[in-house]
Amino acid sequence: MNIDEVRSVQLPKAWRGYARTAVDELVAQLTDALEQLEAASAVRTELEQRLQQTTADRDELARTVEAVTQEREDFVAAVEEIKTEREARAAYTERLEQELGRYRELEQSLTGAIVAAERSGNDARAHADREALLVLEQARADARKILYQASSERERLLADLQRIRSMLASAQAALDEPVFDNSTEVPR
Repeated sequence: MNIDEVRSVQLPKAWRGYARTAVDELVAQLTDALEQLEAASAVRTELEQRLQQTTADRDELARTVEAVTQEREDFVAAVEEIKTEREARAAYTERLEQELGRYRELEQSLTGAIVAAERSGNDARAHADREALLVLEQARADARKILYQASSERERLLADLQRIRSMLASAQAALDEPVFDNSTEVPR
């Protein structure tokens, strides 16, 4: 039975029974009590819904807090990793700078050695050029001397050849003359 049904209840009139005002007053009190109960029930239902919503919100908030906590831990781990990597890179950069310093020193040494070698090479080339000129001049002088000697030797050999030819011609002429042998009279 609900409130409207309680309000609509009509009790039959009788001589003996209860006083109508007392019954109406009791019905009014019951109606008020039922209204309060329904209001309390509505409030209770609303509070239960709010409690369910609050519980759901709390659970969602707990999941969010857990996710944020996990993200924070991941962030802290990432920051630590970045810090470690940064320190490693700083150490690597320092080693590279030290190596670069050594290479620069080596480059300076090599540059000095190359400059000295170029100077020495230029000096050696100039000395070799001077020596080559001297050798060339000596070779030219020797060649002129050899040519002069060869020319003189040629003249001497030509003179010897001329003398030998005339001796051969004389010998040939002597051979061509008849030779008389006392034993025979046949000319040869």
